[in-house]
Amino acid sequence: MTNRNRKPRPTGYRDPTPEAPSQERRGFLDSLLTPRPPGSTPMPRLRTTFARGVVLTISTPALVFGVPATLLGLWLALLAAGFQGPFTLLGALFAVPPVGTFVDTQLSGQVFREGLLSAFGVFGFVFVRAVVLALVATVSVERLRTGTVTSWSLRRALRVLPTTFTVSFSGLAILIIGNIVSVFLGPGLGLLAFVASITAGVYLFAFAPAVAADEDRGLPDTMRRAIRMARMPGSSNLWLAVLYALGSLALLLAAIPGGAVGVNPSALAWVVSVVVNLLHVAVAVTFVFRYLSVAALTPEPPPRPAPAARGRR
Repeated sequence: MTNRNRKPRPTGYRDPTPEAPSQERRGFLDSLLTPRPPGSTPMPRLRTTFARGVVLTISTPALVFGVPATLLGLWLALLAAGFQGPFTLLGALFAVPPVGTFVDTQLSGQVFREGLLSAFGVFGFVFVRAVVLALVATVSVERLRTGTVTSWSLRRALRVLPTTFTVSFSGLAILIIGNIVSVFLGPGLGLLAFVASITAGVYLFAFAPAVAADEDRGLPDTMRRAIRMARMPGSSNLWLAVLYALGSLALLLAAIPGGAVGVNPSALAWVVSVVVNLLHVAVAVTFVFRYLSVAALTPEPPPRPAPAARGRR
């Protein structure tokens, strides 16, 4: 991305492109389920974008120092609430939903144990994840657009928060549906269905925070554009979602050294957890970079026709 040497605007960096005045606009499910048109995309390759995401993450102090600071703050808050571990769960504090939302359900169960408090407590963790996602998105967009990070990121995060909360809540809904389906399919196929549901959530909604941070759109339009961006022909976004979902679940199942100790994790466990969270941030930045690479080249959908006036009886 080019470095635009100008101060960030108080709103989005890119205004929505004027809509084309032709063709009938389809509904939300129609645009999601209909076949994609053939063609290619100028979106960079997966290796290129992930490398850019890693480089930008480790070269941005707001992200490098923000990850351990947030991790420590949440850990202390969880201890005060009675959390006893496992510390491994905090390795996905910055995970993209629904991977991160799956961890939210686990944390809620460990803190509130059981009952209605555990069921409703997950929404508090979902809100915290929405705040984290909003800040990562705005910092990434500003860093890629201008090369610096200013207070604009904090102000813009308030505008992005409804989108990231919707993404996190949608991840929770996808997890619930995946669990219900897995019960009917049995252990083998049920596990595949659960993994597929997580992959679908990453694939469909991972671009939404970037769209909200960079453009001034309403929430429904932001979600629609994120899905259109994910379904670009030849973009390999599905492969990115598959690799991220499988890799994240593998990291959750892997034992962090000293992480099983709930109250006193080892220094090595802290280091591993910070590194894993930085990798999650790098993936989120990768989605932002991939979006910004083709945002100006993505056409708008045809406008929805105005409803016909009802005739008088």
